[in-house]
Amino acid sequence: MNRKEDKIKLYESLFILYKCQNAMNTIWEKLNQDGKTIKGFNYSDSPLLYHIILEVASYQEEYKNFNGKNFDAYADRVNHIRTINKSIIKKINLWDLQSFRNNIVAHPWRKNGQFVIPDSLEYNIPRNAFEFQLLINYIGYSWKMIESEFDKEFQAAIEYMLTLEIKPKPKADYNTINDEQLKLVDEVNTKCKDLGKEYFLKVFLYDFDK
Repeated sequence: MNRKEDKIKLYESLFILYKCQNAMNTIWEKLNQDGKTIKGFNYSDSPLLYHIILEVASYQEEYKNFNGKNFDAYADRVNHIRTINKSIIKKINLWDLQSFRNNIVAHPWRKNGQFVIPDSLEYNIPRNAFEFQLLINYIGYSWKMIESEFDKEFQAAIEYMLTLEIKPKPKADYNTINDEQLKLVDEVNTKCKDLGKEYFLKVFLYDFDK
């Protein structure tokens, strides 16, 4: 692999790590508005807490690839950071975040095919605001070391990402959406009637003129 390819790979990895910790911090700030977390979480906070775990698990996955053998031109510096961060990453890995992400956040509530509720002790995850704050701090510590070592490269990574061309998707055509909804409700309710069900489907129709 040549130096240019190494540089692009480093930029991508730095950006992904940054994206994960930045998303996690943004969600935490939203949850912690007006010191809310001191009073504990509400059930409605669960999706945001799950998203934090998702971002941390993604950070962990990317960090596994952030090693010297994948960046020949930066091998020594990457390995130095992994050495510096070893104790911090060890703290993060004490939680069973990837398994929880895989089995609960991203998939049905099952572990090895068996139903497991999220609050089960099957998973070692943060259980309260203090533990979530610890997790967020550990991620922040590890990222700060990476950012300090690769400060110039990270700034270049941001600039590189801004140059990437994103092809716009074709504009969606919703001219027939109401016809589709009427067809859907007719098909479903015909089956309900044929099977002797007393319930039926109601759908929304859309007025784009408004």
